Amino acid sequence: MKRGGEEYQKFLDRAFEAMFAQNESFKNALIATRDAVITHSIGKNKTADTVLTEREFVSRLMRLRDHRQVKAKSSP
Repeated sequence: MKRGGEEYQKFLDRAFEAMFAQNESFKNALIATRDAVITHSIGKNKTADTVLTEREFVSRLMRLRDHRQVKAKSSP
């Protein structure tokens, strides 16, 4: 699969969603960040230099966290 392709991005989405669903420690740690800004200070930004860019990593974490927070607020 191409590193810069849509298929690769969907693969990353599925991997992070699976980790969030199956790993309680990961899920709890991510939820505990609440509204804190998530950064990845050692991440690289060029796709040619890394398997997962800083943006790819952080955006997925924030999307999972935000989705969970919205879901929690709408639950009775």
